[in-house]
Amino acid sequence: MNKGLIIYIAVIVCGWAVIIALNWIFTVIPPWLIALGVIGSTVVIIAVDGFAAHLCHVAQPRMDPFSKFFNVTKRQKVILTKLGVKKLKNYLPDLGGFVKFKKGKIVDPKSKEYVYAYIMESCSGELGHIFGAIFGFLILLIFPPWVPLFSGYWLTLTLPVACVNFVLCLLPPLALRYNRHALTQIYQRLDQRSKAVKTGS
Repeated sequence: MNKGLIIYIAVIVCGWAVIIALNWIFTVIPPWLIALGVIGSTVVIIAVDGFAAHLCHVAQPRMDPFSKFFNVTKRQKVILTKLGVKKLKNYLPDLGGFVKFKKGKIVDPKSKEYVYAYIMESCSGELGHIFGAIFGFLILLIFPPWVPLFSGYWLTLTLPVACVNFVLCLLPPLALRYNRHALTQIYQRLDQRSKAVKTGS
């Protein structure tokens, strides 16, 4: 288990503890329902995150990694650096093993095909996390606010879990964009070299 994943799990467990404790102290929600609501919401939200990531990975061939949306300008790289993303990315989990493409480091920087595949994984990973952050709020349906029986539960149980997921899901895209700036430059150099070789031949 990598360090980043351990940290993520620790953050989730700490989030559980805080949400459960505050609900136990300040609300009249039964303790069993507090624990069930928080842990159940987390399980559901992880499933939603995984489904979003899977869909984006499947749709990867249709993505243009050099489009305006995925492009990382030099200015953006400077901003990400100032935000401390260079250090932050070392504490984020690498879940690339699920798609058999770990992104902890560039294994073959001299291979144009490998670097391109890395860029594609970066793009689909970014989209997957963004969708996971947004669709994670679907867990509010566990305790829908429009049902009188659940009035107030969504505000203190599922909403905090969704907010924690939102923050955790938006951190990886920052690291992916930070790395993609360098990856794109490497790919462009390899592509130019490849074209020069073909022209020379």
